[in-house]
Amino acid sequence: MRSKWSGMVVASLLVVSLLATPAAAAQDEWTIDGGGWGHGVGLSQYGAYGQALEGRSATQILTYYYKGTSVSSASQLLGSDHWIFRPEALWVGLSQADTSVRISAVGAPATVCHKAGNCADEETFTISPGENWVFEAGSGAEAGRCRFRRIGVDNQGWGPCQADITWSDNGGVNRLVVAGSHYAHGRLRFRPAGGGKFHTILSIGLEQYLRGLAEVPSSWPSAALEAQAIIGRGYAIATALARGGSDGSGRLSSCGCHIRDDARDQVYAGWSKEGEPTYGSRWVAAVERTGDSGGHQVVTHPDAPNRGIISAYYSSSNGGVSENVEDVWGGQALPWLRSVEDPWSANPNINPLARWSVFLDGEVLRSQLCKSGSCWDAVTGGEVVKKPPAGRIRLYGLSGRKVVSTEVTAVWLYNVLNAHGTEPAPNGGRRAARVSPYIVDIHAPSPFLDVGDSVHYEDVAYIANIGVTRGCNPPDNTLFCPTQSVTRAQMASFLVRALDLPPADRDYFVDDNGSIHEDDINALAAAGVTRGCNPPKNDRFCPGQAVSRDQMAAFLVRGFGYTDPGEGNLFTDDNGSIFEGDIDRLATAGVTKGCNPPKNDRFCPTQPVTREQMASFLARAIRG
Repeated sequence: MRSKWSGMVVASLLVVSLLATPAAAAQDEWTIDGGGWGHGVGLSQYGAYGQALEGRSATQILTYYYKGTSVSSASQLLGSDHWIFRPEALWVGLSQADTSVRISAVGAPATVCHKAGNCADEETFTISPGENWVFEAGSGAEAGRCRFRRIGVDNQGWGPCQADITWSDNGGVNRLVVAGSHYAHGRLRFRPAGGGKFHTILSIGLEQYLRGLAEVPSSWPSAALEAQAIIGRGYAIATALARGGSDGSGRLSSCGCHIRDDARDQVYAGWSKEGEPTYGSRWVAAVERTGDSGGHQVVTHPDAPNRGIISAYYSSSNGGVSENVEDVWGGQALPWLRSVEDPWSANPNINPLARWSVFLDGEVLRSQLCKSGSCWDAVTGGEVVKKPPAGRIRLYGLSGRKVVSTEVTAVWLYNVLNAHGTEPAPNGGRRAARVSPYIVDIHAPSPFLDVGDSVHYEDVAYIANIGVTRGCNPPDNTLFCPTQSVTRAQMASFLVRALDLPPADRDYFVDDNGSIHEDDINALAAAGVTRGCNPPKNDRFCPGQAVSRDQMAAFLVRGFGYTDPGEGNLFTDDNGSIFEGDIDRLATAGVTKGCNPPKNDRFCPTQPVTREQMASFLARAIRG
């Protein structure tokens, strides 16, 4: 890892014209290194997989990740007559705010009740296998109403946006297909969502729900599957009780449900999970061993609500250590959701996302940081100042020409990466990044391709970001040529940009005609920073000559107005130089330190100045 100025973003409001070609724009991309996928709180699924491979039981795995816990029977804790154990007690949100959903039946007809209330037999109709139907919301005169329509045939007329569909549960032989997904158990419910739309919900029994929980591969070891079934059950119960209340009637207004079928809660896939031809039976067996046969096993802690049933948060993996819950979501520290070491998650032979590098556009980072209160002209570098858990990152930037910084949490950057980060896709393109708060390094993009190993890197990047340099290979300007000597003409352009000098109204020299730096040479002369190279006449500038270190001292002293020579004679090798006084003034101002570190009692006045050295001279002078 580089120092705190690990790189500089070139997409600055100050320098939008510096690197405008497509090739250069691709450089405006940060690289962030870390490991794991998901929020990192609680059990790591790949960690559980690794522990199961070592022969640990589901109980051993769970009590490792959830401190101070036990595995207990939910039916004993809540009572077997609790509403959560009733048929179709759990309302699962399949999709929200729909205007149209396709429906078909497999194996046997499904029965449709389309009214706000119970239907008598004569008020129902059937969807037969092979028929394709749609439930759709109306508009215009039919706004706020919905209908069932058999595609290409007929419809059942407009009615309320509330309907139920039932079918006979026959172990998966009979199924309802909703928007392409198959469901073998429960009842499909449509409920009004407002705005002329509806929610699509599956009401299902707790253990039937768990059969379709698609959070880990069914091919994993039995102990890992049992651990997942137990925490999936506990999460579903704790979530449903929190939202459903004492009788289950409460539901999220955003879905009309107790629990959603995606990663916002738990991924529920219905029949495709339990009916998976090769391994589906292994998952169903794990659910049964821990469910009806095991008393509806859950993880409990004496300090948890719901008779001790914890909300067993989990994620795919972390990079080697889990997170404390309060560091990710704030709020109260919970004794069962403490950080633990997780070497299994960090093992690339177990976890395919044990380590990753993902990418983030520099302008996106700048805009997201601005939303957090740090509105800078550019974000220029960063470093991880605290490793996980509860990682922290310091970001550096520019406000005008002033260097600024702020600290953010790794969780903040994780959220930004979740929304905007990308990673390489198998097809060679890019896809959304899969990340966790386990972030170990951050690399900002370099403004040039040839300065990464330079000890002057930070200063080169700084002057690039404030527009003092544009590179050495126009028009692409992807290179800086750090070890090339600075010519007097180049030096003129550096100084004019650094000092923001106005243009001149006359041509001072006879030997710079045709030079791309001619205007800057004249501006430098008009400001009194240069007098020419052929005293006393001084009608020539010698634009192609290399600038020596003592000449550079004179230029900078005149340009930045340094007057204090300090104690004088600060270096041993500049005696007799006509620029000795300027060298002393430059050193007293802190712009130069010498040329022979660490002693630095020499200045090397006659050595030519390289472009990277010039960058450091200017950066120190500008920053003051």
